[in-house]
Amino acid sequence: MIDFKNPTFVKLAEVDNAVGMQMVGDFLIDDEDIFSSFKGSRDMVVFTSRRVIAVNVQGISGKKRDYSSLPYSKIQASPSRPPAPSIGTPNSSCGSADWARSGSSSTPSST
Repeated sequence: MIDFKNPTFVKLAEVDNAVGMQMVGDFLIDDEDIFSSFKGSRDMVVFTSRRVIAVNVQGISGKKRDYSSLPYSKIQASPSRPPAPSIGTPNSSCGSADWARSGSSSTPSST
């Protein structure tokens, strides 16, 4: 999980944008500027004027890197909803409490 407020060695801390430029400068397009750069122990996230670029450093030597780019136009906010009532609780409105009481006496009778 990304935590921008509590920088420890496993979380992200804000760094100078020059560091971000060194990591992703070759991937920037015309008129794209870096707004913020955050670095973890090895990985990095760079926010530009057009997208978010994540750099995942792999391997023991750290020479292998995986770059992920997410344009802002593809990010969508979803509305929050209250949690649905759980099924099978006496307080739910689906009649499960009645089902639980009648479940034991629903054996067929022989007449």
